[in-house]
Amino acid sequence: MRRVGARVWIARIMLTWAVISAASLFVTTPAQFYIVRFLLGVAEAGFFPASCCI
Repeated sequence: MRRVGARVWIARIMLTWAVISAASLFVTTPAQFYIVRFLLGVAEAGFFPASCCI
């Protein structure tokens, strides 16, 4: 985050989160649901470095 800045970092996280959230529209099986929820958690984990370094 220190290289790119907070604005760019949070914008990337929000864009990634939005794409994964939109992908949840196409979930049809429980396995797909677990995969999408895991990826959503990974995307949200990007907020942790931002909260520690600000």
